[in-house]
Amino acid sequence: MLKFTGVKKQFGSNVILQDISFEIEEGKFYTILGPSGSGKTTILRLIAGFEFPDGGTIAFDGQTINQVPANKRQVNTVFQDYALFPHLDVFDNVAFALRLQRVNKQEITARVNEALNLVHLADFADRELDELSGGQKQRVAIARAIVNRPKILLLDEALSALDHKLRKEMQTELRQLQRRLGITFIFVTHDQEEALAMSDHIMIINNGLIEQSGTPVDIYDEPLNHFVADFIGESNIIPATMVEDYVVEIDGRQFSCLDGGFEPNEAVEVVLRPEDLDITSVAKGMLTATVESQLFRGVDYQIVVRDTEGHEWTINSIHKTVVGKQIGITFDPEDIHVMRFNESQTDFDARLATYQEGGAHDQE
Repeated sequence: MLKFTGVKKQFGSNVILQDISFEIEEGKFYTILGPSGSGKTTILRLIAGFEFPDGGTIAFDGQTINQVPANKRQVNTVFQDYALFPHLDVFDNVAFALRLQRVNKQEITARVNEALNLVHLADFADRELDELSGGQKQRVAIARAIVNRPKILLLDEALSALDHKLRKEMQTELRQLQRRLGITFIFVTHDQEEALAMSDHIMIINNGLIEQSGTPVDIYDEPLNHFVADFIGESNIIPATMVEDYVVEIDGRQFSCLDGGFEPNEAVEVVLRPEDLDITSVAKGMLTATVESQLFRGVDYQIVVRDTEGHEWTINSIHKTVVGKQIGITFDPEDIHVMRFNESQTDFDARLATYQEGGAHDQE
């Protein structure tokens, strides 16, 4: 329903978006994730019509909307600061846009009550804003956005002003609301855990480029490059050598893995997530390391070790160990993910296609 093709945006000499292309399907929850200044909010503003692209094409339902103003788009935005009217009560805040459109009074009442019902504020219609908690104000902002029945709802860091517990609750509520409404949500955040928990699809933005795009599971388990692996979750990123397809060398020892399509003896990086590593005896270990620190985190211990080659590893384990002790580390072939240095999504897709085509020819 929404398509960016080669979109560029700059402010003066400052290039914000270099060459952005992606497609948005109807009825899914998308998250645009990236560090501050990466260009994610600019993408949202281009979708909303608050900014216009300097190059490329933005299409909505097959029609180019590059210069279509915000009030002519079937899109609504929920802002980080809610942008509510403090002099109006809850009902009037939600009804505001409908009154501007001269919708009849009976329909306004029906649609406002429907929106408040969806966000569990049916009994709060007459409340003043200063009587509401932060979470309730957030719900009012969402109700005001959905009362217009947009095809796309944009949420710009919409939960960042909430405390940790309330933020967790609102994550669940937003996901459930999106499923009930069946409309497309595009959510902007810099919080990786939030993105993984809420999304059908994540786009990771850095320096005005899409580093990787995919499902939360794909991005967590199969990061394309060092930036993605380091940005999403906790990672052990270790230099290695891809000896041949399905064989990688780490710390001078060769291990089976599930990756292929690299050059023989190509220098690469491997990613092993802390929760995929197990501690064992030195005799049974695949690698040997010394425990440098141990931190109890309630659900597990975060253990930092250093191997015989000087590489630091983080292990998340329910079992404690002893600082200074020499241990063995074990992992399974499917836990090893091999990455080329700074490979882009385009480069990865091309390499994968070539590798799969070669495999098909081999089978023939």
